[in-house]
Amino acid sequence: GPAHARARSGDRTFTLIWLGTGAFIYYNTNILNRYLPSDELEELQARYEREYKQYEDLPQPRITAVAIEADLYPYERRVEVRGTLRVVNKTDQPITDIHVPGADTDVEVVVLDIPGATLTHHDEELDYRIFTLASPMQPGDGFDVKYDYRKHLRGFGNEATDTNIVANGTFINSFAFMPHFGYSDALELSEPNDRRKHGLPERLRMPKIDASTRARTHISARTRIG
Repeated sequence: GPAHARARSGDRTFTLIWLGTGAFIYYNTNILNRYLPSDELEELQARYEREYKQYEDLPQPRITAVAIEADLYPYERRVEVRGTLRVVNKTDQPITDIHVPGADTDVEVVVLDIPGATLTHHDEELDYRIFTLASPMQPGDGFDVKYDYRKHLRGFGNEATDTNIVANGTFINSFAFMPHFGYSDALELSEPNDRRKHGLPERLRMPKIDASTRARTHISARTRIG
């Protein structure tokens, strides 16, 4: 289930809610969190599927433990999240490439350190990264991924509606503020008319169980909020 952490500072309570795969629900309703016109958002989702669905069944590591440190500045509408993820190859195949889809292009990726991996592809518009491992990650192998993600909302306009960082309490979408691995059909266009408009095939009524679902893993979480 979700891991919760609270810290009280004066009369202000800050809350981190790490949703794990549940963050896809949020992501479905606000792809990339960029407040673009709906037709532009649809095109990004369509391009995501056209270009990256080919990797849907690629074996990917699973997160088994997270250690997170978060510094929250709600009145400045700024958050800094650093963490270490323990990832394990729970598949029966070696992993040669690790795919890290972007969740929020307004988040600055300061550090994303995958041991023995080289960044070989970065789609800046979708913030989709592919890392190639120097040596394949064999079944049962594991290592720690370190990261530092930051977000600072400036100005007013549409950004003022971003509820990720608000002064009366802070909600942190885990998909945006920690790396996740592998392609997910949860990020695709779901409405039949939208799919037809963008030349995408009809989706099955029942979504297929993808590799990430089959390899679902209990995650232990440790969080410090500053």
